[in-house]
Amino acid sequence: APYYVLYILFVLNAGIYLYLLLRHYNQLSWVSNLQLLSYTIGGLILILFLKNMVLRIMGSVFPIGKETSMYNMTITIFGIILSIVLFISNIIIAYAPPSILAPYIYFSFFLVGAIYFFRSIRGLSIGAKFLNRNKFHFFLYLCTVELAPILILWKLIESGIGIQ
Repeated sequence: APYYVLYILFVLNAGIYLYLLLRHYNQLSWVSNLQLLSYTIGGLILILFLKNMVLRIMGSVFPIGKETSMYNMTITIFGIILSIVLFISNIIIAYAPPSILAPYIYFSFFLVGAIYFFRSIRGLSIGAKFLNRNKFHFFLYLCTVELAPILILWKLIESGIGIQ
């Protein structure tokens, strides 16, 4: 139960982080604050739920149930760690003076990217024994479950399509 509560804090902090970044870069300025915050948090919930369901389905269909549950736990642990970083980043982005805001945003991108990089390395170490036998399936999973949600979210944020 504590993992779920802390993971919910991750989703809230990540949603607030995206909201603050959208407001800082003046994207989607026609959307009200509460509505944009609900879009960012709801979008993250949807992406993480779909990712979790895909991993559970893969674990039940293919003989990799133990590995997918280990990877789900890795995602949870790294989400909890990222929640701490995002909480501090949210406070700094919301209340920092403009002179240090831009450099800190880039620093927060670096921190979030580093945490996701280490999570990816951990995920690769979990699935390394399957990589030699099933390179195409691993590449397919990597593109559809790991990269596609990030790219779709980026495109939605960049163009504002779908958010009225």
